[in-house]
Amino acid sequence: MAIIRCAVTGALGNVGYSLAFFVASGMLFGPKQKIALHLLEVPGLAGPLEGLRMELEDCAFDTLEEIRTGSDPFVIFQDIDYA
Repeated sequence: MAIIRCAVTGALGNVGYSLAFFVASGMLFGPKQKIALHLLEVPGLAGPLEGLRMELEDCAFDTLEEIRTGSDPFVIFQDIDYA
């Protein structure tokens, strides 16, 4: 099964933050589907966005294979399947 790449915009907002964990846990695409999360946030929030990355990594979700973070939509939306 190929990795699904899913972008979450406004990743540090209330909805985006909750959605990131929902997707990473396998609740959206199923417990066997590998996920690559692409997290987009406005410029200037790189520090807190890295904090979110660490929180997701600490959860050790079996489905989460990769996390990309940034504020450039051309980079974050590259090669995604869902947003």
